[in-house]
Amino acid sequence: MAIAACVTDGPTFLSAQTAEPPVTEQADTTAAIEVEIQRRFNELRSELLDERSDSVGRWLAVTAILVTVFGVGIALFGILGFSKFQTEARLHVGGAEKSAEEAKAHLEAIKDYRQQSERIFQEIRETTSEDIHDPGKAKRIGEVVQDVRRSPDASPLDIGIADAYALQQNGKIQEAIDKWRAIASLTEDIDNGLAARAWFSIGYLLHEGKQGEALKANAGEVLDAYDRAIRLNSDYFVAYHNRGATKDTLGLHLDAIADYDQAVRLNPQYAKAYSNRGVAKVSLGLYKEAIADHDQAILLDPDSAVRFFNRGIAKAGSDDAEGARSDFQTALDLAERASDHDLKTAIQQRLQALDDAGRG
Repeated sequence: MAIAACVTDGPTFLSAQTAEPPVTEQADTTAAIEVEIQRRFNELRSELLDERSDSVGRWLAVTAILVTVFGVGIALFGILGFSKFQTEARLHVGGAEKSAEEAKAHLEAIKDYRQQSERIFQEIRETTSEDIHDPGKAKRIGEVVQDVRRSPDASPLDIGIADAYALQQNGKIQEAIDKWRAIASLTEDIDNGLAARAWFSIGYLLHEGKQGEALKANAGEVLDAYDRAIRLNSDYFVAYHNRGATKDTLGLHLDAIADYDQAVRLNPQYAKAYSNRGVAKVSLGLYKEAIADHDQAILLDPDSAVRFFNRGIAKAGSDDAEGARSDFQTALDLAERASDHDLKTAIQQRLQALDDAGRG
């Protein structure tokens, strides 16, 4: 019984201890606090993360916008730059095409100029001193001489030829002869065709205007020049003709006829050789043969007063006075038309001689 009372009436502090929370209850409270703290921390962190996420989002959006704007700007700049490049490229291409056309035109002009120059140089090389006394050729030769002298492409040889013709045209015959001798010396065995022309010009200038004793004084030099021209160019029909004319003037009529024969063999269309061969035959009294030669000369050159005049002489020598008169009259008409006063005077003298013979 005492044990039971002890259990029932225990000390009061024990009952007071029953008012303090038990240990397990205190631990639960601490855990709840920690949970709340953790919850609030999580909420705070979540808020911070959300704010940061929003901030990052905004920055990303701004960055994306900036990148987009920058990209668009670059694209626009690229488009504008490419457009400008295309425009400039078109301008450059257009300029290049224009330059190409101008260059092409310039090249064509140079080509034409060179072709023209070559024709002029060829013309000056193919001209002879004899041509200068042809009224129809003299003016052209003068023009060619000036063209050659002005041409930057003219060789020293071409200029030398032009100078020789200019000297001849100015009446400086000996200086022209010296120039032709230099040209002949320079071109022999290199350009024999040109060297032959040079020797031909020397012979022509030595013979020019000389008859009788004046010609006999340098006949050997004249014939030597023509001989050299023929030796360098065996087909030089004009050189044969002029050598024949020199021989005829010296009274070597048969030798002259042989040279004329060679001239017409090389060039059957050379009217002057037929005409002068007829003159040589008249000197030998071969009138019928002479008339035949003059017929051929007139056939080839029907507008020449000289051809009719020479045939008139041959007909007069063969006692065909009426035929001679007809030819002299035709020659007189042609001489008047050509304003050849010297020939006109010679024809009138022949007509007068026929009149006098008729009255006698």
